[in-house]
Amino acid sequence: MLTLITPRPLLVINGGSDDKTPVEGVQLCAAAAEKAYTAANAADHFRDIIEPNTGHQVTKESGAIALEWFEKWLGS
Repeated sequence: MLTLITPRPLLVINGGSDDKTPVEGVQLCAAAAEKAYTAANAADHFRDIIEPNTGHQVTKESGAIALEWFEKWLGS
C-alpha cells in the first residue's frame, strides 16, 4: 500500500527503538517505497529517517525535519 503514494512526497520518521513500530518492518516498507519512487523518477520525493536510540516519540530534531519537509512540499 505504501507504494501507492508514489510519486507524492512522503517523509517517514521512526525511532530505532520504537516498540510500537519495529524498525525492521519500517525498513522493509521504506525499501519498497524507495524502489517505487526511484522507478517513478521521484527519488527526491521520498525520505526515511530512523532516529537511533529513540522510542515512539517526536523529538526536537524530528519535529524540525518534519516542518522543513512540509515547507518544502506544501510551500506558502
